[in-house]
Amino acid sequence: MPEIQIVSPVDNTIYRIEPGTAGTGAQMPVIQAEARFSGLTPDPTSSTVFTWVVKVKFQCQDCTNGRDKEIKDEFQLTSIGGLCPITFPHVRGGDLTISVGADLPTGCYEKITKGLKIQGVNPPRNEINVACGVAALQKIACQESGRRQFDAAAETGVSDCPLFSGDGLGGVGLMQVTNPAPTEDDHWDWRANISHGTQIFNSKRPTASQYPAAVRGSAAFRQLVQRFNIGRNPPVTIVVPDFTPAQLELDMIRGYNGWAGHDAFGHVLHEFRVPLDAQGNLQVNVDAANRGVIVWEQVPAQDRPHGAGTWGDPNYVANVQRQIP
Repeated sequence: MPEIQIVSPVDNTIYRIEPGTAGTGAQMPVIQAEARFSGLTPDPTSSTVFTWVVKVKFQCQDCTNGRDKEIKDEFQLTSIGGLCPITFPHVRGGDLTISVGADLPTGCYEKITKGLKIQGVNPPRNEINVACGVAALQKIACQESGRRQFDAAAETGVSDCPLFSGDGLGGVGLMQVTNPAPTEDDHWDWRANISHGTQIFNSKRPTASQYPAAVRGSAAFRQLVQRFNIGRNPPVTIVVPDFTPAQLELDMIRGYNGWAGHDAFGHVLHEFRVPLDAQGNLQVNVDAANRGVIVWEQVPAQDRPHGAGTWGDPNYVANVQRQIP
């Protein structure tokens, strides 16, 4: 009986998304597909227009900690003759099907592959560090995922699945991108995942840098200043300094994990706070110029929200800082 045969790829072939470099990003396989007719004389393969349909489908829920989310990619190619190089437009993994069809005067023909799969390969450590750039992001990648994009050993481990966050909230990949929700690229393209994580980290800068001004402007802080100055003549000028560059970076790291809880002035709790004594009064050393400069106090882990019903890691910043990229 006349039919189309798919010579390549062979059923049940497993392909890999190679990590590439920080410059190139993840590299999809290029598949040299080939089809031919059998049972027809003369053989029309060389002059026939073939239509190829390529589909990649992945269900996140099939993986550890994955949520009910399906990622699909589909595209179509044509070739004259049975040879067709398949170049993927997006970095995607999962179940792969390739169908080929052709219409001839003798009938319409179609063939579909079976059991094809695309897996992911974890990128090398040095390429991750190059893509992250700054040490803070390199350390966040260590803390969040152990430098793994996929659920396999770091540095060249292979898996069917991206690495999903253990909290079940759908965070994924090297930077465990969670909020905003990870894109389809975040699941499969390690460099895109780092890029998105970098955007999230940098987006924390305005909130972190504006926090000291928010403290200065709060009514509750002004009340503490008034209380501090009761009986003082002239009153002490209380100075709330901006964060230093080092403090700002640490607060951005805290923001990456999520600012949780509240400070004494009704704001979200940052990495640093205004020091208060046991009675809730300002702790300030007054200098010879009658100025009291606030010395920012790093909030201890035990003073952060923790336990059942809370979110975020109370000791996140310290855990990030101890990582070795």
